[in-house]
Amino acid sequence: LLQGATDEQGFMARMDTVLQMRGVGNNG
Repeated sequence: LLQGATDEQGFMARMDTVLQMRGVGNNG
């Protein structure tokens, strides 16, 4: 994908939200 960076940021943002909803917390 040409906009891999943008897609990656969006993906990470979604994963962060999902992790918080599941109560996993931040690993970073």
